[in-house]
Amino acid sequence: SLFLVESMVVDSRISPLPGSAGEGQKQRQTANSGETKKMAKPIIYQSLIEGSSAEKKKQKIATKQKSTILRHLASRGAKKAANATPAAAPTPAADHRDAANTSRSASSFGFPAHVSIGADEDAAEEPSFEPKRSLFGECKNKSVVYNAFGDYPAVVLDVVDEPFPMYKPSDVLVKVQASTISLADCLHRRGMCFSVLEPICLPAVPGMDLVGVIKSVGSKVSTVKPGDRVAALVRTGGNAQYAVVPESSLVKVPQKLDSCEAICMVSTYMTAYQAIHSVIGKEETLAGKEVLVVGGMGPIGQALVQLCKIQNAAKIFVTAPKTLHKYVKRVMGAEALPMDPFEWLPHARNGMDIVFDGVCQDGFDSSKKALKPEGKLVCYGVNSVLSQEGPGMAGAPIAAHWARTKATWFMSRTVDYDLWDSFQEDPVQFKTDLKELFELLQDGKIKPHVAKRVALSDIADSHAFIEKGASRGAIICMPWKRLRGIVPPVPADREGRKVRRELDKTDGRDA
Repeated sequence: SLFLVESMVVDSRISPLPGSAGEGQKQRQTANSGETKKMAKPIIYQSLIEGSSAEKKKQKIATKQKSTILRHLASRGAKKAANATPAAAPTPAADHRDAANTSRSASSFGFPAHVSIGADEDAAEEPSFEPKRSLFGECKNKSVVYNAFGDYPAVVLDVVDEPFPMYKPSDVLVKVQASTISLADCLHRRGMCFSVLEPICLPAVPGMDLVGVIKSVGSKVSTVKPGDRVAALVRTGGNAQYAVVPESSLVKVPQKLDSCEAICMVSTYMTAYQAIHSVIGKEETLAGKEVLVVGGMGPIGQALVQLCKIQNAAKIFVTAPKTLHKYVKRVMGAEALPMDPFEWLPHARNGMDIVFDGVCQDGFDSSKKALKPEGKLVCYGVNSVLSQEGPGMAGAPIAAHWARTKATWFMSRTVDYDLWDSFQEDPVQFKTDLKELFELLQDGKIKPHVAKRVALSDIADSHAFIEKGASRGAIICMPWKRLRGIVPPVPADREGRKVRRELDKTDGRDA
């Protein structure tokens, strides 16, 4: 190529690509004087050198501009820190605004949004605690979300990939191993919330509890560290691969416990455990007492039966469908009664020391009539009212609010129990009780019945399954389980068919 350029300069007398008219005349004179080969090559090389040097100059200028911007931002932050009064404490909202402004400033100068600029090492501990990309890969959190309340879970619930949420210095990021899918999640999805002052805010992630491993902690967290296995009651946010949880809500989980069994302790068995101890002391037992569990085939009802047997109850009666009476007697070790209050009340009238009712079929009237003169009634739900009516102006239906109000204020020897209210009133006692349940589970004294283990894509079907009343045990969400429709490959021979049958039996847990 250089030879062609030289011949063009000599023969056609054209000016070189870069340069002025004077330079072209000088080249032509040089070519006529017999020095073409000595001058043409330096001219071409000189143009290439000038181009590379221009790029280097541009890079140096850009580097100087960036360093100037960094120094300017650092000096501006130092001036703000010097002028700030020590009494003015930043609010969480202000922290989020500062973090957002910092990310916008960084992106406007060509830096990634997650890189903080213009801040020193001490100030880097306070703002947002978004996970690092080098540690978590792509900053995406797969979760189930509903953006509106609705009666049809298949329409409302979606599996989405969203960025990690911002969290405070006192929060931790937990990689979720298991979370429950309960009737409370279905009611929240429909907009039925008893707390008027703390309603469910949209968009929301179902799942009111979780068990997982801590991946990252805030600067003010001192009791736990990354790698610890913990459990928490969160009300919403459990059905996701990652969740942000306050440090004050965490309880350490023994490493030997299965995640699916451990998660049953957080909400299901905790409701039963605290409902029992709301009528008897910690050191008391149910020895010699007869107990009735209304709606005993649900997860909480089965937990009540197991815990009452540990407390040495004399007799335990359970209302269940007639098709499950043999199961109640042989497996649960309790006496079975019909579901209809008009059928079971003649067998239990004035004969029960304690009645646990989470159904409220007739406003707790039949449960009240089943008590002895000194007996006590524990109301831990109004499921029948919530399943028959839609949401009211105050979240839950008016009939449900009235049933709980009547049980709290107008019925003697009656206790109205709510899991979330109990946790908010005394979180220390909640954590103590949860540790005791973990010990009972580790010793083999209680054994939760896990009906299904499902993936995030199966949560909508699980909601519909629970609302039909078909669930006979706990349904556990395993967010890292394979999605529905993705089948692991197995051989096509006889051994492969055997593996396929085993996978079908275990609902694909091995996958």
